[in-house]
Amino acid sequence: MAKQQMTPEEQMDKQHQQSMEQRQQQLAAQMARERSQETVRNPNFHSEIGDADVDSDQFDWISDEFGPTFSKAHTHGNFHEEYGLERDILQPNVVERIIAESNPGRSLRENPRLLALAQGIRGSEQYPNPTDDPAFRKPMTAAERRVAREAGKVATVQQSLGADGKGIDSQTTVKTENETITSESEEKRGLRQRIGGVFR
Repeated sequence: MAKQQMTPEEQMDKQHQQSMEQRQQQLAAQMARERSQETVRNPNFHSEIGDADVDSDQFDWISDEFGPTFSKAHTHGNFHEEYGLERDILQPNVVERIIAESNPGRSLRENPRLLALAQGIRGSEQYPNPTDDPAFRKPMTAAERRVAREAGKVATVQQSLGADGKGIDSQTTVKTENETITSESEEKRGLRQRIGGVFR
């Protein structure tokens, strides 16, 4: 049985149909690749990397207590190679000093007015009892000491990003990837328009 030969118009239609299907498959694969790349990257990394995120409703004082220890400058620094190890050794000392400064001796714990006086708080017209003054600080509870120690670990991790410029290197990489995502998004819009034209 002999095959029927296709007319030139039928051959052109078949080739056109095959090329359209091939183009659609290529565009779909390209969109899938771009979508997977977009989910891997985090364009907000730059703003989030220096955020210690240690305060909570119950312990909203912790970042104030540590002060510049949680500065984003630590993650942007380019310190010597051993800086991470140095922070790992020294940070527990800083934490224990904060705890010791916040826990007075027995005499002051038993007499809060003396504790207020030791903190430089005297009675005033607004606060005749110095322990009512918002500046008065009670001794740390066991839970507060635990939170201070955990915050010290966060500070150690955050500060170790400054060792050998690791933090700034990761941020510049993210910045480059963020710019790539922006240009890919613009390309994607053009790609979606072309796909829309193919399916019309």
